[in-house]
Amino acid sequence: GSETFYPKKFYIETTQDKIIPIATQRKIQAKAEFAEIFSMNASHSPFLSQAKELAEILHTVAIKLN
Repeated sequence: GSETFYPKKFYIETTQDKIIPIATQRKIQAKAEFAEIFSMNASHSPFLSQAKELAEILHTVAIKLN
């Protein structure tokens, strides 16, 4: 058929981000439909500063997608 597939989207905001300030991130969130928004008290690169916490969020997202 011609059905359109819209995958679930998730957002991980980083509240200490100096590259994309939290106010800008929240504007992005308001303009899109996210299944869930996660928040990390981290800078722009949580994969460096908080790898374990980010991995836990990504694991949660993976479970929700299945």
